[in-house]
Amino acid sequence: MIIEADGAIVSARAQPDMVRWSDGGIERRHVPDAEVRFDDGRIVVKEVKPRADLSPRALAEVDHRTAILQARFAVRGVGYEVVDSTSPAFLRRLQAAKDVLAARRHTAPPGFDLLVREAIILRNATTLGRIEELVPGASRADLMALVLRRKLVVALDQGAISARTPVRIPHAAIQETSR
Repeated sequence: MIIEADGAIVSARAQPDMVRWSDGGIERRHVPDAEVRFDDGRIVVKEVKPRADLSPRALAEVDHRTAILQARFAVRGVGYEVVDSTSPAFLRRLQAAKDVLAARRHTAPPGFDLLVREAIILRNATTLGRIEELVPGASRADLMALVLRRKLVVALDQGAISARTPVRIPHAAIQETSR
């Protein structure tokens, strides 16, 4: 759900390739939860674990495996992170994603994305509230529709979407503008 709502994510693959390694003479293998490609070119392999629900032994195993996999992926220029599905930060992102996805069936008016881009670039609008002030007739649903179309990126890490939610133009849209 968060991946679908994050405008900075260009693509994602669930359960990408199996990773194999030797750990103290024992052959190990693991299939991560997702591989995510961001609009700035970064690739991050993500693992989601409910850390609060894990035993101390299970936590130690996750931390040990994380250290090994971070090193293995770093060699390929790929990040690796374990996301705690019980953390307040994750729950804030989940709430923000739900707010964005509520606009799934909404379509922004033609040319609306250009007005929003102008508000951000020329008028230094850095929050949803400022865009709503500057763009005549702008609604939150219109803005969330742009996020879902990858024309706008909102910060999901602050929780519920509000007038104070930071925004930016996706890197790919900036490159299109400069051509």
